[in-house]
Amino acid sequence: MNDALFGQVPNHYDVLLAGNSISVTMLAACLARNDVRVGLLRNRHLPPDLTGEATIPYTSMIFELIADRYSVPEIKDIARTRDIHQKVMPSSGVKKNLGFIYHQPGRAVDMGQALQFNVPSEHGENHLFRPDIDAYLLAAAVRYGVQLVEVEDAPRVVLDDRGARVAVAQGGWVSADFIVDGSPAGQMVARHAGLPSEACTLQARTRGFSTHMLGVVPFDACVEDDFPGQWHDGTLHHVLEEGWVGIIPFDNHAHSRNPLVSVLVSVREDACQGADGDQVLAGLVDKYPGLAKHLGGARRVREWTVREPLREVCPSALERRCLMFDEGAATNDLLFSRKLSNGAELVLGLAHRLIDAVRSGDYRSRALREFIVTQDSIIKLSDRIAAGAYVAFRDPELWNAFARVWLLQSIAATITARKVNDAFAKSLDPQAFEEIDRLAEDGFWMPLYQGYKDILNTTLDLCDDVQGTQVSAAHAASRIFAELAKASFVPPIFDFANPHARVYQLTTLRKLKALWWGLMQVPSEVGRLIFYRSFRKPSMRKES
Repeated sequence: MNDALFGQVPNHYDVLLAGNSISVTMLAACLARNDVRVGLLRNRHLPPDLTGEATIPYTSMIFELIADRYSVPEIKDIARTRDIHQKVMPSSGVKKNLGFIYHQPGRAVDMGQALQFNVPSEHGENHLFRPDIDAYLLAAAVRYGVQLVEVEDAPRVVLDDRGARVAVAQGGWVSADFIVDGSPAGQMVARHAGLPSEACTLQARTRGFSTHMLGVVPFDACVEDDFPGQWHDGTLHHVLEEGWVGIIPFDNHAHSRNPLVSVLVSVREDACQGADGDQVLAGLVDKYPGLAKHLGGARRVREWTVREPLREVCPSALERRCLMFDEGAATNDLLFSRKLSNGAELVLGLAHRLIDAVRSGDYRSRALREFIVTQDSIIKLSDRIAAGAYVAFRDPELWNAFARVWLLQSIAATITARKVNDAFAKSLDPQAFEEIDRLAEDGFWMPLYQGYKDILNTTLDLCDDVQGTQVSAAHAASRIFAELAKASFVPPIFDFANPHARVYQLTTLRKLKALWWGLMQVPSEVGRLIFYRSFRKPSMRKES
């Protein structure tokens, strides 16, 4: 734990962290909890990062893994609905489903093209009201010894092979043996330290807008349908030919004290009319009648936060004691709540490597270099998924197929994370993390059965072919459904291969059928992944 005299800020740390994202705050707490002297660089003039509000079961499982691995129970508190309401603040919403409403210009919504994935009741997913969540985690980090260090808008930064020095707002300098820059595109440290940049090669070129609103009518009042879940009880996506609009309510349960609804707008850069969020949303409301019913009477209560597509990125420079982390390395589109899940994966994977580096003094270790490779692969896969989704948005049947494949790999990753968590909870043996600590070059953090990876990559390849006009959207959709139908590792209870099955709901009967399938029909490698106590042998990830 950090030692500081009352009223006196230390001038040297083991590690300095830069950024105001939830992933940086979690990383700071994990390091300090494990006796690393941490300084957290803050700039009060930078707007808070409030994007990344909706969890999925996979994200919550990673939160629990982080909390258990690094003994930071506050991170587990934000993974469970009851704990959020009782220990943090009843200002966050609940998430009982993930919904997608497909829109076509000038037409009323066809609910026969909607998709609803209901979250199993045992997960209890959440809409995190980030101002309260972030304050709770920051307070925990400070309790564990993290020291907040205020810097100016363009601080002087010196990096070399001995460590880092940063000028602070009140005059003077702080130094550290190592620095981690998690600020967007390295705007707090890397840009001012003269680190070389390179052109960003991400495929998904989108502009994102986010705000909080009042007066958002629950979508259930805008349509008539027979879907089992209430749309306002979950995260709702309006799927458009040029992008998507996300609706994340915080007012959707009896204990909520928060009337706000988060609204996200993400549009392809080549189809986005300017950088004014009000104008962009107004244009979409005029174009799509179903969107007008939902948001036409709403008003925002804060300024839009705008996420511009990246032009340049700064690579990590371990030889200068600097590692680019999460959004410091690159920013992805917010689709599928991947910002939270990616950030959580990276905290889980980096914290123990940094703890080891502090103890050994080796800040150019193989473990840190492997983390950089793994992080890059996660960013690239997330980008491919986003780029493929934007292609699929243009055709209702291709989108229908694409969304199922994404859900399939998400379910598989969640089950794998739960097995790791259960193994560690039972033994408290760090060996339980051995499989996920290995080098991952394909973007899949969890050691998934190869079939799940292959079907996702096939889907993404087909979207690339549609984009390049090599195949039609109808052909790609038909091919994806055929792959789902023949795959022995796809649980038949989900009915993913049936394009007319528009609801995923894991009832008790379906759970029993899943158990029967898992015991009697599932391929042995998938069975080991889901049911066996140990899945680490044989390895399902390529050895480094």
